[in-house]
Amino acid sequence: EEPRTAKASIVTTLLVVTVGVFVLQQVLNVFFPGSDGRGNYFLSDWFALSGENFRQLRVWTVLSYGFLHSTFTIWHILGNMLGLFFIGRILEPILGRERFLFLYLGTTVLGGLAYLGFHINDYQPVVGASAAVFGIMTVFCLMRPEQHITLLLFFVLPVTIKPKWLFRIALGVSIAGTILYELPGNSVVAHSAHLGGMIGGIL
Repeated sequence: EEPRTAKASIVTTLLVVTVGVFVLQQVLNVFFPGSDGRGNYFLSDWFALSGENFRQLRVWTVLSYGFLHSTFTIWHILGNMLGLFFIGRILEPILGRERFLFLYLGTTVLGGLAYLGFHINDYQPVVGASAAVFGIMTVFCLMRPEQHITLLLFFVLPVTIKPKWLFRIALGVSIAGTILYELPGNSVVAHSAHLGGMIGGIL
């Protein structure tokens, strides 16, 4: 009988793919800079989510945007990958590989559709795994509402909180951020995508 080979976890696979895409973004920026000297926009032109891209029938961008991140800062991808790692390693054994992958990709798509609902006529692209991370966080919070967890606020300040309160705060911030900041055009954060990811997690 052939020995069974252990399959890599979905969390590990998603981490490797997303970080790999980020490295590719940086390599393209360094070796093939754009005409303005700032960066290479090939990946964002074809795989970032925007109303303009969607209207041009680049429908795959409702999923692919979740694997791109801002190349101007390390904090964007670092925050998302830490969230994926710490929440994913708890959820994946509970849900199983396939269901966890479906949840991650599904909340990415729902986050993208929610963003498009508010920005279908816009040109500003959105990138990042935040919608999926908010989605898996929502599932964790609803499954373990009373379990105390410790978060590192701003990566340094430890805060202990029950998941049910984390869920309510995140939902409130996403709704308020969408209405008060994103819709008037005063936000660089895609709160609507976070909200879509949370709705996907609830569903």
